[in-house]
Order: sequence, then structure tokens, then C-alpha cells
Amino acid sequence: MAVLRAPIPLRRLAPVIAFFVSFFVYNIGFRYVGSGDTVPAELLPISLLHRHGFDFREFVSGDLPYWFRLVQGRVVSNYPVLTGLLNLPVYVLARLAGVDLYAHRFLLSMLTASLLAALSVFFLERALARVCRTEKEALFFAMVYAFGTTVWSVASRALFQHGASVLFLSIALWALLREGRTIPVAGLALGLAVVNRPTNVAIALPLAIYVLRYERRWLLGFTALALLPAFFHFWYAATYWGSPLSLAQDVSGAHFAGSLGRGLAGILISPSRGLFVFSPVFLFAIPAGFAAFRPTPPGVKPLPRYLVVAVLLTLLVYARWTMWWGGHTFGYRLVTELAPLLTILVAGYWPRIVQSKARLVLFGLCLAFSVYANFIGAMVFPSGFNNNLDLQPGHLWDLRNSELELSTRKLIRLALPNSRLAAAFQPARGIAPPPTVWWRPELDDDSIPGWIDGPLDGSSVRGPLEISGWARSVEGDVDVRVAIAPDGLVPAVEHRPRPDVQHSLPQLGDCSRAGWRAVVERPAGAATEHVISIELKAPNGHVRRLGPIRLRWVP
Repeated sequence: MAVLRAPIPLRRLAPVIAFFVSFFVYNIGFRYVGSGDTVPAELLPISLLHRHGFDFREFVSGDLPYWFRLVQGRVVSNYPVLTGLLNLPVYVLARLAGVDLYAHRFLLSMLTASLLAALSVFFLERALARVCRTEKEALFFAMVYAFGTTVWSVASRALFQHGASVLFLSIALWALLREGRTIPVAGLALGLAVVNRPTNVAIALPLAIYVLRYERRWLLGFTALALLPAFFHFWYAATYWGSPLSLAQDVSGAHFAGSLGRGLAGILISPSRGLFVFSPVFLFAIPAGFAAFRPTPPGVKPLPRYLVVAVLLTLLVYARWTMWWGGHTFGYRLVTELAPLLTILVAGYWPRIVQSKARLVLFGLCLAFSVYANFIGAMVFPSGFNNNLDLQPGHLWDLRNSELELSTRKLIRLALPNSRLAAAFQPARGIAPPPTVWWRPELDDDSIPGWIDGPLDGSSVRGPLEISGWARSVEGDVDVRVAIAPDGLVPAVEHRPRPDVQHSLPQLGDCSRAGWRAVVERPAGAATEHVISIELKAPNGHVRRLGPIRLRWVP
């Protein structure tokens, strides 16, 4: 006689579904998009397995790049090392399988990054189950978090500190919402989050105060476990940075000298970095935040109030960061850690959202755009928007040629390469770039500092065509040659001062002739589509090529 087994309840399946769906999607195409910030985390497992500890000398020679620092004769990471330690298990398994670790470091780091992000989805789903009315709602908001935020477009794409941070914070939220014996686990998770990224103290402090006020029975265990990561930090900072009180990271008060108003507006609403632009679903956290301060029923602990305070403190910290846009990155990377907190707030407000059809439709539109924006961040980025951004941060406020617009153009070109729509975004595809004059393979040197300010690739130009940029070598002035096909135009180039370059890159010396500019009137009867190439020749004879820039020159 066959024995009928009861179906597995959704409360057990939901976190597993959340983990495996997100982990699978995060690894589609294995697109690893790291940067200098992620190099130490990619290399630390190799250094540890080679028994060199936290010293990276085997990987460098000559001048140190910005992601390393020389301290007491050792080459150390310029960032906290906890994310690199979390990368170790995948490297150990790969080593046992005979994999060349250095050659496959990006693939291995991609697996770790996606695993950390997917585990954060798992634990946040468990936290949401304590907030939402049903398990289906909890799973739904876990997917909102997984695919409508920079957890997908940034944290799962490379080993930034954000992946480990959102995992630790999701564990802390689950432990706090579950209450009881798991409260000390929240202390451990928050301690790890702060050691991993010191600015997470803006989140950990309000939550610690919450434990002090409402979970005092578990305060001793919470504090004891929170101190364990601190002991590791004290040891590492004393051994490798010379002082146990060091942050083990090159951060000073000068980094927090930015304009509070400008930075806050940029983080929230700027077209190419705004939290509410790339994840507009979090707009619903605003009414949720106000609702959190309404009187609560007897016996209900007001954790959402402390989440709101944590969000506001974090925004204020990064609003003062001089480079609030986070350098060459996608979306609101710097405040990715807010995603778990904001998701909890929005999920708690869901019953009020569904009470109004208009609110529900608006939520659906915001969610659809959030998923789209982070999809192109995960699958299309980089778009070219970040080129030269640190010298011209004003572009962060441009509506035209924003990160999302340029990424959408690139997506269309990749998805529909032969369509009329793609041709509209990529003119002059059939025109060969102008032949080089100075450049030869043996003279090629991409290290010559310089870039093109405009025009942007794929743009349409009306009236006179202005081609401009900057170039300057530590050895002296750089010659610039501009050529335009198919007309064979070689316009005269004028040089001009670039004080912004001198301010940002003082090591280049005198930048009174670093700027270059060429203006061309559209010849009568000229072709509509053009290709521009630029050659930069340094005093040592080396040459760098920029472009090609393809554009449509319309009347």
C-alpha cells in the first residue's frame, strides 16, 4: 500500500526558492564586473593559501595602485579584508580540484559574490516572513529585494564589500525579528557588518539601542558576540596597520567634507546615481517611515522606527562623502546596504498599498522600472557613462546621456544589432575609422592620461561639431590629432587650461595646456554619418588612440 507524503509547506520551501532562484539568475552569463576596489578580495585567498598572510607583495612591483598600501614593509589592502576571507572557501575547493587560482580568480570571485548576495536573499526572506501577512508575500518581497535593487546589479556582480554587508545585515534583521534566543546572533552579524565596512556603524548603533531598550534580557549575549569580530579587527589593525585603533582603511575626516545638501540630493534623485531613480519601489519607504512613528499596539516592538533612524544616519554619512557618487560604478552602490532595511519597511506597509488601486498600480510601475534598471546594470553595464566622470561630476545630473539612457542604447544595440532602432543609436556602423598617422603597434600606450569630453558615441549633433577633451603626461604636454571620416577632415586643435584636471591629478604638473578642442562647421553636402578618431602623442613618442566615436551630423 502506497504511503502518501504530506506536501512540503511553503514556509520551508520559500527561503530555498529565494536562494536558488536568485543564485541562478545572478550567475547567468558569469558577468564579473570588478574594479580596483575588489582586487584585494580577489587575491587574498591566494596569498593566504601561499602562506603569505595578509601581505600582497607577491602581486605587485613598482608603484602601488590605489587599492594597496605600504605599511611597515608590508603591502596591505586599502580596504577591510573580511570580504576576502569569505572568498577563501571557494578558492580552497577550486585548489582541491586542481584549478589555477590566479587565472580563474574572476570566475571564483563571481561565485563568491553571487553566493553572498543569494544568501542575503535567503535570510531576508526569513526576516520578511515575520513582517508579512503570508509566506507568499514574504517570498514576493524577497524577490523585490533580489532583483529590484543594486544587490543584483552591484553586489552580485563583483566582490565589493556590499555583498558581505547585506548578508550580515539580513541575518541581523532575521535574528531581531525572530526575537528570543536569536538576538545575540544579531550582535555577531552587526559586529561583522561593521568590521567589513566601518560606515555600517550607522546601522548597527540604532539597532543596538533597540536591543538595549526592548531586548535587555539578551543584551549581554548580544554584546559579547558583537565584540568577537572587533577582537579580530584589533589584531589585524595592530599587526598590519600599526595600531589596533586604526580603521585598517585609508579614511580620514577630509573624505567627509562634501556638501550635505548636494550629496543627499545626489544619492536620492540624481539621474545616474539616485536611490529613487534606480529603485523607485523604495519611494514607498517614505510613507512607511512616517507610519513607523505612529503609536503601536500593546506588545508590538517598534523595530521599524530604528530602521528608519538607521537609514537616515547612513544617508547623512554618505551625503557628506566628497565623492558621493562612488566613482566609476553603477547606481547607488555606496548605499546598497540600505536595501534590506528599506525592503522590510516597504513590506510592512504593503497592507496599506493594496487598499488603493492607484497605489497598487503605482507600486507595480515602480517595481517594473526597478527590475529593469538593475537588469541593465547586471547585464549591460558598463555603458561608457563613467568615462572621465570624476573630472566632470556635473554629468551625474544630465537627463540626456544618463547612465540609464546610455545603458538602454547599448542594450538595444546588443539585442537587436541589425534593426533600424539599433542603427538610430549606433550611426556610421559601415564607415571605417580614419587611418592613424602617429600610432603604430610598437608605440601603443594606453597609460597616457587623457580622455574625450564630447561628443558621446552614438549621439546626434546639430550645427557646429565641437570635439573636446584633455590630455597631459607627467613628462610634459601631449600633442593631439583629430581626424573625421569619411570626409577626411583633420581640424586644427587648440589647447586651453584645465584647472579641474590639475586639481584632481596634481601629479601631472602644469595643466595650462592640458585641455584640447576642435570645432568643425558641417561642410555643405557632407555625409550624414561620421566617425571620429583621436591620437594622443606624449613627449616620449608613445601614442594613445581614443575612439572611434560614431555620430550622426544632422542639419
